[in-house]
Amino acid sequence: MSAFIARLKKNSVAIASIRQGLMLSIPLLLLGSFALVISNFPIEAYQTWLNDLFSGYAKVLLDGIYKVTFDSLALILTVTIGYSYGQGVTTSDYSIFYPLTALCCFLVFVFPSHNADVFGPEWVFTALCITLSSCWLLRKMRLLFNRVEQLYTIGAEQHFNIA
Repeated sequence: MSAFIARLKKNSVAIASIRQGLMLSIPLLLLGSFALVISNFPIEAYQTWLNDLFSGYAKVLLDGIYKVTFDSLALILTVTIGYSYGQGVTTSDYSIFYPLTALCCFLVFVFPSHNADVFGPEWVFTALCITLSSCWLLRKMRLLFNRVEQLYTIGAEQHFNIA
């Protein structure tokens, strides 16, 4: 059973892209984590100083950084995992279409809810599933259209007549 899991880890583009996408999102998550730690350091004198610093705007800035990074976690992971999937399956300039497609599919999926909570940590698994399925579908469509494009290129009849 462990040989199957090792082979699955080695050959799976989806697992590799999830791993790479999570690694790409670490700097943003660390930024939010440090903002939370700096904002909520448990010393009363420090909290008073932080609330008085820049008329309280320093505390507001730190809280804003924390909220932006963690309330957009699904969005960050959608883009980074889509980008990693695109880098894993193609070496051409088409890799930028994978995160764009994943982001559009996620937005279409969550549109009926009409609120901004869909980018939070509760929607990470849904974003992960939508990202992987949309990237897989985009890859299959690209392969299909590449095959059709190769069959019907300009000048194909000249090459056929030479042979």
